[in-house]
Amino acid sequence: KGIEIDHSMNTKYEGNWHQGRKQGIGKMIFLSTNDQYDGEWKEDIMEGKGQFTFHDGSIFIGFFNDGLKTEGIFRFKNGNEYSGGFKDERRHGQG
Repeated sequence: KGIEIDHSMNTKYEGNWHQGRKQGIGKMIFLSTNDQYDGEWKEDIMEGKGQFTFHDGSIFIGFFNDGLKTEGIFRFKNGNEYSGGFKDERRHGQG
């Protein structure tokens, strides 16, 4: 477990590591936007179950593959919700 502040990427990561890479459970704050990801990591990439909280208050709770949202619930800041699949970071399907 440890903390890394990456000034070139403007991020702060706190969580588990394996062989110098983010691995397991961790939290990353994107300092320039104040967006935050809490969840699973695999070889420095958001992978598995996690929650991404956006600076405007919107939240995505679900699954990530290769750093991208794949399936879950997106709660918009106005309270509306989409539940379903995602493709290329966009809602995919009827939800």
